[in-house]
Amino acid sequence: RCPKPLKNRDVVTLRSWLPMGSDYIIMNYSVKHSKYPPRKERVRAVSVQTGYLVETNSANSSTLTYLAQVDPK
Repeated sequence: RCPKPLKNRDVVTLRSWLPMGSDYIIMNYSVKHSKYPPRKERVRAVSVQTGYLVETNSANSSTLTYLAQVDPK
C-alpha cells in the first residue's frame, strides 16, 4: 500500500534460485501473466532485477545480501 495521494502498486515476478554448495542465489524479475492482468486501481511496478545472495559463514551464521532494481512507475 502507498500513502495518499499515490495509487497502490503491485508487481508480478518470476523467482528462480541456484544452489552453490552451501550458498544460494535467488533472483526475481517482472513477467506478464494472463491470470494476473494489470488492475485499474493499482499501478503495475516493474522489478528489473531483484535478488538475494545467502552465504553460509558457519553452522549457525549466514550473511544475506539483498539487491533491488525496481521501477515503481
